[in-house]
Amino acid sequence: MRERFRKTVSPILTGALLVVLATLSAHCGQPPEEGDAGPPPSLQRKLEEITRRVPGWVAAGGTHASIAPLGQQVDAYVRAHQYRDAEAVADRILAMLNAQTRSGRDTPASVRRSTPVAPGTNLPRDHAPGLQAFTNVLDMFAAQRMNVFGFPVDWKDLEATPRVYTLDQPFKPLTLVVPRYPTLEATVLVIRMIDTNARSMPSDLSTRRFNDPELIERFTALLDAIATRPGIERVTHVLLGNEVDAYLRNRRDEAEDFIVFFQSAAAHLRERLPGVRVGTIVTHDGVRAWPELFQRLKAASDFVDYTYYPINGNWHMRPVREVQADLEFLAQQAANKPFAFTEIGYSASPVNGSSDAQQADFVRAVFRSLAPYQRAGRIEFILYHTLYDYPPDFCGPYAAEQGIARQEEFCAFVEHLGLRSYETGGARPAWDAFVEGTRSWSNGSPAS
Repeated sequence: MRERFRKTVSPILTGALLVVLATLSAHCGQPPEEGDAGPPPSLQRKLEEITRRVPGWVAAGGTHASIAPLGQQVDAYVRAHQYRDAEAVADRILAMLNAQTRSGRDTPASVRRSTPVAPGTNLPRDHAPGLQAFTNVLDMFAAQRMNVFGFPVDWKDLEATPRVYTLDQPFKPLTLVVPRYPTLEATVLVIRMIDTNARSMPSDLSTRRFNDPELIERFTALLDAIATRPGIERVTHVLLGNEVDAYLRNRRDEAEDFIVFFQSAAAHLRERLPGVRVGTIVTHDGVRAWPELFQRLKAASDFVDYTYYPINGNWHMRPVREVQADLEFLAQQAANKPFAFTEIGYSASPVNGSSDAQQADFVRAVFRSLAPYQRAGRIEFILYHTLYDYPPDFCGPYAAEQGIARQEEFCAFVEHLGLRSYETGGARPAWDAFVEGTRSWSNGSPAS
């Protein structure tokens, strides 16, 4: 093993990666300590892959300095025999190699892995208790090569009392769920201080301007606390705010303040979690409605993240034939940056002018329309919205909180978004279409 590593180390491999490889070499081929089986083969394979791929990544604009802190983390974990944690950081290094460099140039598609794709992880009515409910869902994903996990947290819930943080429960997925699935290629954390039409922040800050120094300092302190959470090294992407353009379109006087806030928070997060990709979430129609805001947010982001539902003003689904043009437009607007979807979906309800068959056609259209960008390595991840429908008791309070009119149509929309039924747990035709599309992307064949 040691000789093989010496032969594969290129002269370009310096700094952090040499530390990683030297650490592994020191542990390989030696009798393990009592009670320690040594570095697992999966970790060894990942470090070999890093060694093989770095030259192409550097040629595309990557820098060793951006990997150095991660290499030091791997070194520390291996020395402490914390191999699972070491492997999680190696996964983050691989995610950096997969991703577009921050200089705006694309990493060659030949060095990328499959595109992380999965539905959102909500639950059916009759689900198993506790943790098993979520592991059942992720077991289903793993069986179908679905390899991204996302979870949102709200600032107001994390800091209900000023400077007192409640982080254990919201971040349990990082220690109880994600470690069980080493094939996950992306873990996406959404921190919401804006959630579509409303602020989601501590009450004592809810009327402050976004560029208020105390507000920025408080959020920075929250990020510092999050950066120390167990398992945080497994996070590959962080999104600051959800559908922020929807909120700002109704409060245009807050836009400049929010941009200052976002630029500051994103910069701080990159310092605390090197290698994590940072952005925010915008609606697909907001790109057209306020292109200047979109361009400012894009400039401060590592990738562009959209939500996309082809609906008209009364929550009726638009024809599937219009989907390709919409998605091509969003890809073009991302320009030289990769893009992702934290929500993309289509109701199956007749109240919304749709059906099970029409929803399945939408799923097929998504995979078909995005296939050229997936092959080019331009898509960071796709989180389809959603696996199961929302429960009936969710819609009313949420619509009231968001100030949404036409609640009958809206509730039909959210209660029929799932690839599977909330009431029965059974699959809609759209689930089969999603499985087929995911497999076509993972094996390189074109989507039908």
